[in-house]
Amino acid sequence: MSKARNLADLARTTTTVTELNKLDGFTGDVADLNYAKDLKATGVTTTEFDHLDGVASSLAVTDITSSFTLSSNWVNHLNHNRVFKFNDFVFYNLSAYKSSAPSSGEIVWTTASDYRPHQDYQTNTITYQGDYAHYIELKTNGQIIIDNPDTPTGSDSGFRIIINGWYKI
Repeated sequence: MSKARNLADLARTTTTVTELNKLDGFTGDVADLNYAKDLKATGVTTTEFDHLDGVASSLAVTDITSSFTLSSNWVNHLNHNRVFKFNDFVFYNLSAYKSSAPSSGEIVWTTASDYRPHQDYQTNTITYQGDYAHYIELKTNGQIIIDNPDTPTGSDSGFRIIINGWYKI
């Protein structure tokens, strides 16, 4: 096209100089402008939109259950183990069974290095037939250990652990 034709086409528009200057340097297309207009109409703020930068899933919740390894002398109990990461937080629901009484300080699970807590955390355990432990400790080195377990007289010889909670990475 010639410059004269371009100027003639421009003269027929209702665009002001101010509106044209706002577009100076814009490299997108009509779809980009329509998307921005529609997004603004929803009320999403710039700050809210910036929080979404890099989010790969709808809530950025990641299933990391496979990153928690049960020690060889323990077996999965109830098959309901679930561990999820959300931002810098880990939410866990883990269960394990051992056919004999565990010892204090025994490692029950090991956590992959990317999902270890930023400090040691202690949590309680839900037990069966009176199985008892002072606490379960989630350590920064990735070990999840049992403290002072006890199986009362009259219960079977197995020991069960069920823990639910969360911690910060």
